[in-house]
Amino acid sequence: MNEFKTQCDKNSILSYVGNMSQIAGVRRSFICDGRARDVEALDITTGGGLEFCVLPGRGMDIAHARYKGVPVSFITKAGIASADAYEPCGMGWLRGFFGGLLTTCGLSNVGWACDDDDAQLGEVHHGLHGRISNTGAEAVSYGAAWDKDGKYIIHASGRMREAALHAENLSLTRTITTSLGAKTLCIHDEIANEGFVSRPLMILYHINAGYPLLDETSEMILPTLGIAGSEEAADFPDTYNDFSVPLHEGAQYVYKHELGDAGGKTQAAVINKKLEYGLYVEFDKNQLPNFMQWKRLSKGDYVVGLEPANCESVGRSEYRKRGALKYIEPNETKTVDIVIGILDGADEIDAFRSRCEELRRL
Repeated sequence: MNEFKTQCDKNSILSYVGNMSQIAGVRRSFICDGRARDVEALDITTGGGLEFCVLPGRGMDIAHARYKGVPVSFITKAGIASADAYEPCGMGWLRGFFGGLLTTCGLSNVGWACDDDDAQLGEVHHGLHGRISNTGAEAVSYGAAWDKDGKYIIHASGRMREAALHAENLSLTRTITTSLGAKTLCIHDEIANEGFVSRPLMILYHINAGYPLLDETSEMILPTLGIAGSEEAADFPDTYNDFSVPLHEGAQYVYKHELGDAGGKTQAAVINKKLEYGLYVEFDKNQLPNFMQWKRLSKGDYVVGLEPANCESVGRSEYRKRGALKYIEPNETKTVDIVIGILDGADEIDAFRSRCEELRRL
C-alpha cells in the first residue's frame, strides 16, 4: 500500500472533501472515568500523521501523541488525573504526573520540593516541580480555519493563573498551533507578572519520549559541548547516550548539557534507528538557557526527557543559595517559543545530525 500524503492546497483539497474535519482539525471532548473523570481534552490531528491531545484542565499540557499511528510520548503508571487529585506537598506531584509529550514545570518552583522564605508569608512550601501543570486554563479557545495565505491553521489556547492572597500573581498564556499536513507543533507562551513586586520565575518544559520511539536502538542527537551530571550521573557523563532494554531497577540520570547554538537557536532529538523516526525540540537559549536530559530505563518507567528551561532542576531554595534564581518584574511579560516535531526517515535524521555538528562548531 502506498503512503497517503495530505493535499495542502486549499482549492485541491476542498474539491475532495466537504468538511475539513474529515482530514484535520481539533475536537473537544471530556474523559469519563477514573481519576481523569471530567478532564477536558482537545484532540488535534494535522492530516500529516501527527495527532496529539491538549489538556486545558492540566495547564494546556500535551498528553498522548502519535505519528502515523506510532506512539511517541511517554505516559506514566499514574496516567492522566484531574487537577483535583493534585497533591501539592513533597513528592506528591508524581501521583498526578502523566508525563505525556509535554508537562510544564513551574512557575514558582522547578525541581525538588523545598521550603523557601517569602517576604510576606514567611516560610512557604513548594512541592516538586510546582503547580502550573495542575492549574486549569481560563479563556480557552480552539479552532481550525484557512488563513489569508491559504494555509489551514489549527490552534488551541488558554491562560493559567498562579496566584494567592499576599503572594504572587503570575499568569501563563499558551497558544499551540499546527497546520494541515504538518508534523510539527509550535508553542508560544507569555508569562506575565500581574503583581506589584518582583517574583522568582522558574520554568521547565518536560518533553517525554517513550516506547516504541524509545528502545535499545535509540540515540540522542544534540549539539552538546559538555555535560554535567546530577548526583547519580556525576561519575558517568558519557552514559547520556547509552540505552538498554528495560532494567529491573534502572537508575535515574539527569544530565545538564551545554548546547551549541546560532544566535541562541538550538535543538535536540531522540531518534530510533530501527523505526527511523525521531522526536525533536527547537528552542532559543536567550529564553531558555538551560537544557537537561532525563533518563530512566526501569521496567514500567522507561523514558527519556528533553528539558529546556530557564533554570536547573534543583529546587527553588537551592537555586536561591547559588545566587542563580531569576525574577520577573511587575508588569513584565516574558515570552517563550518552542517547536516540537517529528523526524521521519534517514534523510531527515541525517540532516538534523549535520545541523547539530554545525552548531557545535559555531
